Amino acid sequence: MKNICCRWALVLLLTLSLCACGGGTEQSIWQEQYDLGVRYLSQGNYEEAVIAFTAAIEIDPKQVDAYIGLAQAYTAQGDAQRALEILAQAEEACGPSEALTQAVQELGGSEEIPPEGGVENASQETSTAARTERIELEDGRYIIAECDDKGQWIHETEYNADGDVTAEHWATRDDQGRMIQLQQTFLVSEKSFTFRFSYPQSGTIAAVSVAWQIGSNSDTVDLEYAMTDSANQLDRGATGSGESGLIEVEIRELTIQGGVVSRMKYDGQGNPLQPES
Repeated sequence: MKNICCRWALVLLLTLSLCACGGGTEQSIWQEQYDLGVRYLSQGNYEEAVIAFTAAIEIDPKQVDAYIGLAQAYTAQGDAQRALEILAQAEEACGPSEALTQAVQELGGSEEIPPEGGVENASQETSTAARTERIELEDGRYIIAECDDKGQWIHETEYNADGDVTAEHWATRDDQGRMIQLQQTFLVSEKSFTFRFSYPQSGTIAAVSVAWQIGSNSDTVDLEYAMTDSANQLDRGATGSGESGLIEVEIRELTIQGGVVSRMKYDGQGNPLQPES
């Protein structure tokens, strides 16, 4: 998968929306994202909470509760500096309020919310939390993407024009930043497909699992993919399915630049249908 955070400036669109004066999006969509953030926060899933609260702010930048939730998520990740910056954005977008003042006091800051960019004498090294951005697609679709403190892509969620989730992707990296596992989930009508690629720590054989649900039917198929280079990445190709389940699936090997190196097709039980091409 292409590294989204290396191709777009981080949080550019988020910053623009925070400066806007109005919401204009249906309250129910905002509420859905806000409630999702609250749930993730209560579960200790702070990275997901950051994404959900950020999406809520994008939908309606005049709702102060979403900023406070986002600040709480960053605080839980150990980044109080970023949390204070979020609260400063909230005051700019929504105006001063007792709730914001209380949130700052709970973070140990002064009663006056510091300007965005941090408190005085804060070092740049402390502002290294994961970052998020919103990427506009065609037909009103958009992506909320998250990068780690090294600028490497680690998570993204794709939404349709109605604000419904259509795809979600996670990357797990080692201490050197090398991707060791990639998970992709796609939602199409009453169908869902989840691909999990586990990259080889040695050799070139990658483990792949495909979990699918079509109506009331579901199953998981395990297979292996012989990569030409362990530095490359795997991605889902075409997926064939019927009412009863998975018929065939194609897996592709890509370079970091996104070029297709090889591809394999498998039947619904994970058996190869054709050799690499």
